[in-house]
Amino acid sequence: MSGDAPYPVHDVSTWTRFGDETMGTKAKFWCHDEHGRDWLFKFARPGTGEHWAEKVAAEVGSLLGVPCAEVELAGCSGRPGSLTRSFVTEGSGSLVHGNELLQAVDATYPLVQLYGVSKHTVDAVLGLLAKIEARESDEPRLASAADVFLGYLLLDAVVVNCDRHHENWGVLQLAGGLRRLAPSYDHASSLGRELGDEQRLARLAARDPRYGIDPYLRRARSGFYAEATDKKAIHPAEAFFRAIKQRPETGDLWVARLARLGDDEIEKVTARVPGSAISEPGRAFAREILRRARQRILERPDRTEHE
Repeated sequence: MSGDAPYPVHDVSTWTRFGDETMGTKAKFWCHDEHGRDWLFKFARPGTGEHWAEKVAAEVGSLLGVPCAEVELAGCSGRPGSLTRSFVTEGSGSLVHGNELLQAVDATYPLVQLYGVSKHTVDAVLGLLAKIEARESDEPRLASAADVFLGYLLLDAVVVNCDRHHENWGVLQLAGGLRRLAPSYDHASSLGRELGDEQRLARLAARDPRYGIDPYLRRARSGFYAEATDKKAIHPAEAFFRAIKQRPETGDLWVARLARLGDDEIEKVTARVPGSAISEPGRAFAREILRRARQRILERPDRTEHE
């Protein structure tokens, strides 16, 4: 496939289903493709761009060198959705979610609660992942899972992912007690996917500084907190900035990768989403979010300005 060709949209209506997935809030099911590979199909909720946001985020992650689960656009019985290829396969172990890992080191950590968990802090997660080796890499600065996770936080900041809660990251439990950071996954809550086209067009054209893309971006919240006593989650960019203060050398690596990501590459990623999956206002809004988020990270790598 040409690097400029539209992303394919797979019809999974005839694929073999082998189980429903109960985790999360979206309707989804597991299925096999014609090659016997396992995929999770997720229906996009009506009126949202969750399917294309998932795909664009994964493609941006790939450009940044962030290990991401493979994502494809898809449909089922005329309804749009996305496919995420299973990264838990025979021989790769089982997935242990972040909430399970954090409760193992803090018995008071809330296992069942999904949102509003103030103990889900950047410091706590990095402290835990610092004890886990990274996958083999040619980059010596990516020595631990914590170093690689900084890339996940960077991706969240660039696509403005508002759903990195403690079940949206984890590690693979391998044989012999060995653990490896799982690929980054579940990025659908990004890029203004919940807005209608009328809202997108109004914000793109707004001259009032109180209404537009920038105010929309400032209101974003990640699944992370600065301190366990805080009542409000922090912005995705602030989560990344807090992380690079802890691991500045690794932070420099990830910021340098972002600096090498040009506007033309960002435009190509959004341009390749077929018109059957995204509206033109959706495409323009997503592209502008990526451009502005990237610019703000590069201009303010050592401070935050978010509310």
